[in-house]
Amino acid sequence: MTVEEALSLDVMAGATLVAGERGKCRIIRSVEVMEVPDILDWVKEDEFLLTTGYSIKDDPDAIAGLIPSLAAKGLAALGVKPRRYLDRVPESMIRAADTHDFPLIEIPPHVSFADIMNPILTEIANKHAAYLVRSEEIHRQLTEVVLAGGDAADIAETVASLVGNPVLIQDHDGSVCALAQAGSGLSQQDFIAAAETDPDRAGTPVEFEDNGASLFQGCMVMLGGRAVRKVSAPIIAGGSLFGHIAVWEVNRPLRKLDLVTLERATTVVALDAINRRAVAEVERRYRNEFLDSLLSSGTPMGEAFAARARSFGLDPGKSYVAMVLSVKGDWMLQGRARPGDEGKTRALARVNAEFRDRDGVIVGEKGDSIVILVPIAEGGTVKSYAVPLAQRVLRSLESTKGLARVRIGVGRKSKTLGDISVSFKEAQKALEAACHLHRQPKVVTFEELGVYRLLPLTAREDLESFYRETILPLKEYDAKKRGSLVLTLSTYFRCNGNLKKVSEELFTHYNTVVYRLEKIRELTGLDLDDPDDRLNLQIGLKVAECGLGD
Repeated sequence: MTVEEALSLDVMAGATLVAGERGKCRIIRSVEVMEVPDILDWVKEDEFLLTTGYSIKDDPDAIAGLIPSLAAKGLAALGVKPRRYLDRVPESMIRAADTHDFPLIEIPPHVSFADIMNPILTEIANKHAAYLVRSEEIHRQLTEVVLAGGDAADIAETVASLVGNPVLIQDHDGSVCALAQAGSGLSQQDFIAAAETDPDRAGTPVEFEDNGASLFQGCMVMLGGRAVRKVSAPIIAGGSLFGHIAVWEVNRPLRKLDLVTLERATTVVALDAINRRAVAEVERRYRNEFLDSLLSSGTPMGEAFAARARSFGLDPGKSYVAMVLSVKGDWMLQGRARPGDEGKTRALARVNAEFRDRDGVIVGEKGDSIVILVPIAEGGTVKSYAVPLAQRVLRSLESTKGLARVRIGVGRKSKTLGDISVSFKEAQKALEAACHLHRQPKVVTFEELGVYRLLPLTAREDLESFYRETILPLKEYDAKKRGSLVLTLSTYFRCNGNLKKVSEELFTHYNTVVYRLEKIRELTGLDLDDPDDRLNLQIGLKVAECGLGD
């Protein structure tokens, strides 16, 4: 209990707070009587010390130094009963108490120390018992939410009602799982922006009075145009970080019991996450087994298999398009080791979130890739429907923390779900092009591959030999002379051999373009006026875009 609460007890009715008014909020955990001069060796933090002054009555230095010493030890207050050994409370004690904000209480002569000690200790015991009861009640309420099938949103609402402040639950990537605004009148974006604030720039970390744990982190952040304290705690289970739960002191300051609520909430959220992860893992395994069968060529679409497809929300009679995704984490691109397939796990969670409310879509894994099967309505095309979806998925993944490189291949439209294996193989080829062709976009459709479809069929050594005979001499010349032969050649083909357009696009004189084309013929032995030579140079550029020359 606080010193102020102790002063309100009936037994303290005649007591007077003579100094240290600003220390009334100090916590009392126990009560002790001082009857020996070396009491400092025996006192404990948060004690309310009672004395008649007998052991120091003849030592002015001991009287003057007592309160500074007690304050340094972290005691709660000092109660002095004068008139028997001390005529009155010494002025040196009063001055020291005000200096150290240390409550100094004058006890009436007729009140025994036992009369004070018993009620205070009883009240502390009662408060502790009530605290434990309330703590268990909080745990029961939160547990019942999960047992009743509640999700993160239900947990957040329950916690917000208990702590009287807004609550945000985020996963380990920082994505919002649930937000309970607790009548704050602020938007979700306000809380997300405040949650993303860098604590190093948001202010000095806040120490929580009597929280008894290092679980919580607090800092001052800007929320809705004003500075408030944000309290957060990690959600950890089995050594894994599932996310964070945060509370903003918008409506009132947090109390110790609120921190208990927050701590219990992290446990409940972690258990809920573990349970949902286990269920999701079983579903993922069955879904991947089905996809593996579906995407294998020659799989008959019998009634049993069609029924299985319908159980996953698919329509066997509809046309589908396959998309295949490749994801690299930033640590992979930088050559750093990272346990597990974390990049694909993060990407899979984000892709599932993108298609959660879209009927007829199935998301799964095959090998190192993520596969998405998307239905296309009659009359719809890959370009008008599937590509915009792929672009949306790409933007979502690229905005996900830790995912540095994303590529997506898109197959052609199948006639029915039973023919989807063809679209899947096409998507794989398009993905290979997206990963290796330098000038290709991050989303590549099989329809736009053109001659690139044939390159994977050719042995690598043959492609390298072809590259050395066509484009390599031009690249070596450009590197040595700081020239632009390769750029001129690619621009020449893009402009359909129109030299005037080539010179305009390159901002180069017409005669310079003619000179460069003659130099290309001289270095390669290939004549752009010859259809076969022209085709060889065009294919050479395509081979170069595969990165063989890098």
